[in-house]
Amino acid sequence: MLGLLDRRLLDDGASLYSLIDGAKFSALSRITLPATKSIECHSLLGEAAIADAFYAGPVLIWHKEGENCTLLRRLLQEQDSAGFLSLIISAECLPDTLRRLTWLTEVRHEDGTEWVMRYYDPLILPHWLNILDVEQREKALSGKLQWLFQDMRGIDQAVDMRAIRVSEILDTRPMLLVDRQCDDLMRAAMPYIVMSQLLSDDPQALENIPKNHRYDFIDKQIEIARALNVLSPIDIKIFCKLAVMFGPQVDMHPLIIEAVEKSNSNISFGEKIMQWSVEKWDLIEADMSLYS
Repeated sequence: MLGLLDRRLLDDGASLYSLIDGAKFSALSRITLPATKSIECHSLLGEAAIADAFYAGPVLIWHKEGENCTLLRRLLQEQDSAGFLSLIISAECLPDTLRRLTWLTEVRHEDGTEWVMRYYDPLILPHWLNILDVEQREKALSGKLQWLFQDMRGIDQAVDMRAIRVSEILDTRPMLLVDRQCDDLMRAAMPYIVMSQLLSDDPQALENIPKNHRYDFIDKQIEIARALNVLSPIDIKIFCKLAVMFGPQVDMHPLIIEAVEKSNSNISFGEKIMQWSVEKWDLIEADMSLYS
């Protein structure tokens, strides 16, 4: 990730920060901080960051020594660091950077409800950036020069934000996301939800799919499921589970087609699958093995 860092920005006086999703990196609270005061840690939960929860939420670390910071190097070497850490180069002073990032941690829905926006999760970050309109991007990214993260395909990304118009945060209320934005974000996040559910049921469930290919695999299966009118979250999970077990072309098997066609308001797709006999499970396994 450091290979994409624009060092000229740091040479010109900008600051380097790491943004950490503490909920995905529980070891953060156990890391010994440098005694040289070369870093500063700040919670983005604002006043809600009680002592016990400080490291459980989003944490911003200012690396005063830039890329030469030993703590930064250590964080980047942690297992699956790309899943909990992104880097920000900012021209704003620390108080303004904290104020803006803290403001972004909550959003408003059109129905008036407010909820946490996990943009600080590197997996959610690119999808969140994609749904923002021009004005929202200016408010969110003003003062930032570069945002670095690794995407769901394991590819390092560097978002250049130097052209973003400077914008003050005048609204004390959280950013408003309309229905379309919420729907688009939920659609993009659905593969992560399904993968989490599958791994919760069986930690080895996805081991036959390369890690950097998993998002696209599950995303495609969700698309196929919805096209077949398999729409409920539990049915989508079951459909994806079948694709993981028997292959991405499982939707073409007569037993799947039958389950789709015979599911209705009285019996769901998942319930039809659960009615399969041992012989049917053996049949689909044998048939689908021909595609592998």
